[in-house]
Formats: sequence, C-alpha cells, structure tokens
Amino acid sequence: MASIEGLRRHGDASDYESIVQLIPLTSQSSMRGEIVRALGGIDVERLAADFATWMETGIDRDIWRYAAPIACATTNADTIARLKALGETAAPNMQPFLFVAAARNGDEAALEGVRKWLEDPNPSMRQVTLKALQSGGLASEANSVLQRDLDGEDQGSGERVD
Repeated sequence: MASIEGLRRHGDASDYESIVQLIPLTSQSSMRGEIVRALGGIDVERLAADFATWMETGIDRDIWRYAAPIACATTNADTIARLKALGETAAPNMQPFLFVAAARNGDEAALEGVRKWLEDPNPSMRQVTLKALQSGGLASEANSVLQRDLDGEDQGSGERVD
C-alpha cells in the first residue's frame, strides 16, 4: 500500500499503464481504490476517460466510487460529454460527480441540475452533491443553499423561524 501511495505522489504519466494493470490482480476493494487514487494522482485525464469506459461497459463497479471524485475534475471535452451522458441514467450516488464535470466546464444545464440536488429532501443526496462540488472545485456553489439554511434558523435555539 505504501508503494502505491508513493506512486500517487511521485509517479508520472509513463507509470499509468503499469499501475492500471494492477486493478484486475487484486479483489480487495480498498486496495483497488488505492490503485485508482494513484492513477488519479498520475493522470487525471486518463483516469477520467478510463472511468467513463468502466461505466459504459459496466466493469469494475466497486471502484467507481473512488474514481468519480477524481474524474469530475477532467477538462477533456470528449470525456466530459461521455460522463454527462452517463449521468443521465447513472445511480443517484454517481450523478452529481458526472454532472459536476460538465458544470465546472461551463455547462449551465448541468450546473442547474447539480444545484437542484443541493436541495434534495434526501440528506444522502445532498451530501453526495456537496462532495462532488468539492471534488470538482465548485464548493462555492453550495454557499447560497447553506446561507439560506442559516437565514431560516433562529441562531439561539436552532429552531426554524417562519
């Protein structure tokens, strides 16, 4: 595990192919997750493209949750389009990450969708959305929702003021 962490910090793009080949060699999900993190540290764009391929083909589902927060930082237009298309039918816990990739690259419709999830009645969906925004460098998008929540509460008791 320490060697994978070392590669994440000090590896370069030429190491990517060797490291990605480690994924099928281990069945332990947490170790596979560390491999994905190392890949993201080495080459975000390649990991994002691989993640899109994994989702399109339905393989390596156990590592999607590790790849999604990294992949939403992609700037590659083709990969962004693939991720957004996948987001249309993805599981709810994946959708915010897939749409944040597009939102951070100027897609207003994707950003509006992400903003809606910030106000979802399901706290788990709001939490995933916050994590996606943070991962994609858009954490400030949550400020208005959080401020509205604060403005609607009495600061002394924590009860809502109507």
